[in-house]
Formats: sequence, C-alpha cells, structure tokens
Amino acid sequence: MGKSSIVVQYVYKTFYDSYLPTIEDQYKKIDTIQGEQVEVNILDTSGVDEFIPLRHSWMANKDAIILCYSVEKENYLKEVEKFFQEIAFANQFNAVPIALVANKIDITKHVISREEGEEVARKNGALFFECSAKNNIGIVKIFHELIMKVKAERTKKENELKEKRLQNQLHQQPQNIIPGKKPDAGLCNVCGLECTIF
Repeated sequence: MGKSSIVVQYVYKTFYDSYLPTIEDQYKKIDTIQGEQVEVNILDTSGVDEFIPLRHSWMANKDAIILCYSVEKENYLKEVEKFFQEIAFANQFNAVPIALVANKIDITKHVISREEGEEVARKNGALFFECSAKNNIGIVKIFHELIMKVKAERTKKENELKEKRLQNQLHQQPQNIIPGKKPDAGLCNVCGLECTIF
C-alpha cells in the first residue's frame, strides 16, 4: 500500500522503496499550518488480519485516521473499505475524521479509478486524496487538510460547550452576568493531533 512511505515522506521528506512489515511505529512532526504550529503524532500500524486484536485500540480515541490503498490492484480498495465499520465500532459510533488515500498514482496502469475511490469516501463520510509517496505528490495536502478538519471539529465542539456553559450560568446566576460579555469557559486551543494510519 505504501502507507509507511507516505508517513516517512511527510515527516522526513524522503522516500524508501524497501518493504518492511509494520506492526506499530510512532512518528512525531512539528508542522506549521495557517501560521500556527501543530504537533502531529502519527501511529503507523498494520492492517493485516493477523493483528485484529490490536486494531480496536489503534482505532479508538484518535483525532483522525488515514486509510491507504494502492491503485495497482483491484482488491486493495475492497480490503481497506472494511475498516470504516471497525472504526465506527471502536469509537462507539462517534464521528472521527477519516482520510481515504489512493497511493502510487505515479504508476502508469491504474486498476482502481479515482471515481471508485471518491465513491467509497463519499459513502463513508471520508475525505479523499490521491498521492505518490515516491514522487512526493499530494503528501502534505493529506495531512494539512485532515488537521484543518480536526481543528474545525474541535472549534465547533468548544463553541457548543461554551454556549452550553453560558446558558447554564444564565439560568443559575443571572445577576452575575454582565450584558454583552460572555463568561470564560476555561477552554484552551489544544494544537496537537493523534493520527493512526492503516
């Protein structure tokens, strides 16, 4: 699939062609997105059935998940599609941002079309990307757009929580609320991302 190559290209800006089976590798990168520094922690895992008992913990409580497949063999997309239900179950059906990534677009013969990948992503509410880890095409875009989606989701949740706290304070202590001023909800903007890649 080339998922480890995608991570290495993003983190170290280099490509290695040799295949080493992955069980669980961790990477960290400090990136700058829209002028803000973000710490990205990436867990590179195995998608093979041999590690099914570990997959639940790899999928649970992550900020985002990247699912990769290669465009060179038809069954690759079908194999990765089964993970969507596992991810939903592992996260108790709470939505988690997912990117579906078609790798190896540099090769001449594409057995899986872009449209097929987009359809699977659309059906499962995932972002869709195409990339080449070998030629460093589209790699940064995957992580940056996914991180921006995570941040947008966090901001939405924080705003909902602030609004809920404000409503509670208005009902409990209306005499202490200054008109036009919202009380501090005590929330900080955490700029970190934990992402699992399969």
